Amino acid sequence: MELFIGLDTPPAIKRELERVQNQLRLFDPKGAYEPSINFHLTLRYIGESPDVRTIVERMEQIECEGFNLTLHELGLFEHSERNVVWSNVQEEPRLQALQLEVDRRLSDMGIGTASFLFNPHISLAFHCRSDIPDAFPSCTISPLSFKVCGFHLYEVEHTQEGKRFRKLRDFKLRE
Repeated sequence: MELFIGLDTPPAIKRELERVQNQLRLFDPKGAYEPSINFHLTLRYIGESPDVRTIVERMEQIECEGFNLTLHELGLFEHSERNVVWSNVQEEPRLQALQLEVDRRLSDMGIGTASFLFNPHISLAFHCRSDIPDAFPSCTISPLSFKVCGFHLYEVEHTQEGKRFRKLRDFKLRE
């Protein structure tokens, strides 16, 4: 079972990111655009793990305060196999604290730490043209804010339409 821990995005955020995707499609119609049902912000990719019960127990121990996040800007992860367009969020110390706590709890159970620096983002498109950043100035993101009241354990499901992410468990943050 392929798993990750992440944050969901509310409907208003999904609509804004779909609007941005539509603008990006004008510049790169051949990119693989993420369906809005998949929009999320990954706190920690776990990978294959049969031990859902222990992961849930560890995540239930996390006691962090809820916080607000605000959409910020577009960016590009350049890869030789596929470029990824994303939207990040404005820096929020409580997001960083939550991510570090998730990382610590998973590391304590023997799931190795992530091999990359945490860069909070929501993936919008894959396999994009390398010059797609030229379109970013005309694809501005409204700086919408949303309340983060919890986080989730997701399972990656491989379907004919592509990957879909199913919530297995919700974890609440303090108000």
